[in-house]
Amino acid sequence: MIAFYTVITGRIVQGHELSNAGMDSSGVVFTVEHKAETLRALGITHILNLHDDREIPGFIYHHAPLVDNKLDDKPVEWFADCLNWVLPLLATPEPRFYFHCVAGVARSSAITYAVLRALGVPQKFARGLPESRPGFEPVYLGSAERAVRALGYVRDVPRGAVQPWIEWEV
Repeated sequence: MIAFYTVITGRIVQGHELSNAGMDSSGVVFTVEHKAETLRALGITHILNLHDDREIPGFIYHHAPLVDNKLDDKPVEWFADCLNWVLPLLATPEPRFYFHCVAGVARSSAITYAVLRALGVPQKFARGLPESRPGFEPVYLGSAERAVRALGYVRDVPRGAVQPWIEWEV
């Protein structure tokens, strides 16, 4: 059975849209109420909606809808908007996040990757976490990497230099 969500870290969960009922691979239907109850049980407090402006009551939302055109050309400003909302909240102990788009595999993967990279997670590990999501689509990861570099979260390390490991808890 494939759930509508994938736990990425202890504080970040990624998945598909919440405002419609859905069905998993075994035919189990997830109602909107079931999704909301599941997110509450996971401790989710904040939702980053990358699809539209609909909301389920009881969560703190930020909306950053973007067209899913499968072109790796997502603007730095879109990533900046999302990171400017998520990162300060991650600096506090309470918030737990659900990032979602329609299918939970492309835009939400790009934002998950960008957040992890901005927190200092090495590229291969930052990519590996959203890759755990069934149906993962890496189509926007190039845009995400360019954005975190343009925004100054990630700098190139000279070849052969020792890069310090940054402690992170997300």
